[in-house]
Amino acid sequence: MRILIVFLILVSLVSVGSFYLASDPGYIFLKWGSWQIEMSVVLVVAAVIATIVILYIVIALLGAFISVPSRLGGFFRRKSQKRKQRSGEQAYFHLIQGEWGKAEKLLGVAIENVEEPVTSHLAAAYSSQQRGDIKGRDRHIKKAQKYGSKYRVVIGLVSARLHVENGQVDRAFEELESLRKVVANNKVVLRFLCDLYVQEGRLGDVYDLVPILQKYKVFSTTKLTSLNRQAKIHKLESADNAAELLQVWKKHENANRLDAEITAVYVRKLLEHARDQEAEKTIRRALNREWDSDLAYLYGCIGKNVAIKLLYDNAQKWYEQHSDDANLLLTLGKLAVRQNQVKEAQKFLELSVSMNGHYEAAVELGELLEQQGDTDAAFSVYKSAATGTAATEDSDVVLAGESAQAAQ
Repeated sequence: MRILIVFLILVSLVSVGSFYLASDPGYIFLKWGSWQIEMSVVLVVAAVIATIVILYIVIALLGAFISVPSRLGGFFRRKSQKRKQRSGEQAYFHLIQGEWGKAEKLLGVAIENVEEPVTSHLAAAYSSQQRGDIKGRDRHIKKAQKYGSKYRVVIGLVSARLHVENGQVDRAFEELESLRKVVANNKVVLRFLCDLYVQEGRLGDVYDLVPILQKYKVFSTTKLTSLNRQAKIHKLESADNAAELLQVWKKHENANRLDAEITAVYVRKLLEHARDQEAEKTIRRALNREWDSDLAYLYGCIGKNVAIKLLYDNAQKWYEQHSDDANLLLTLGKLAVRQNQVKEAQKFLELSVSMNGHYEAAVELGELLEQQGDTDAAFSVYKSAATGTAATEDSDVVLAGESAQAAQ
């Protein structure tokens, strides 16, 4: 291309020169010793131009000839690079197909010809583990770590996953906790750590991690809510004493009150620690705010250190709006029994049983009938409870109840 441009420029100059020399071509006289040369200006110009062109071509040919070795070297280097690149690609193909030995062999070639072969070392570590060569895996991980802190996170994540896959969960936790110190807000690290806590049943650690997960929006709102609930329930259930239980509850008291499931767990633990008065207040406030059948059942489990009349009166108020709740009917029946209101107790318990309520309703009803001497009816109720079949209004349970009332 350059030769063509030079040639066109020279042709243009000759054309222009010829135009001006056409009217008066002139001549040039040269003398050197005994030599004398006389020629026209046009011929001299043509000779000079021809000489320049010939010299340019000669120099270009010499340059091309001299550059042949370097060009050949570049050609072979590019060819070698392509061959190495194909080897790396083939290594990953073998890796995907589960041909661990072939993959690791080709990865070794890739490692030797890449400036920072971190990816190849990590792939080789995975391949080594699949072959059962744990020492080889660790060796590749250590070699990958030599290439600087900029790869710290990806190497740590791969290492942790390999440890989990190999059953070395403790080492995976060590790796992830170490990563958290380096990149405290990395979502991938936090997500992996949280999932591993859940997998291993370490919900206490999830409880401590939830605020961080919320801060950095690691999961969706739905999943964060679910994790938070699981963690709080676990924390409440694992409280060893009433003081610890109250401390956990008060830490998130406003939010906990809006979750009936968490409130139920808290109430059960209060009853377990004989904090019946606090349990009664908690249930009453929760049910007055929003109805929940499980909490209505727990209201009937409150012990005798709370005034029975208070319990029964509150349950009666709720009955006005929730007369179709089998658990509330069971609670009313149990509270009526404690007040020796046999007829009321029997009525509520029979209604609860007829609504396929809690099996405890059948047990309570059977005991009540047995105390009244109606053993046949009691046996029928017990049988119904044992087989898990609930009575209807036409069932033996209701008939038994009616027979007991008639006997009185």
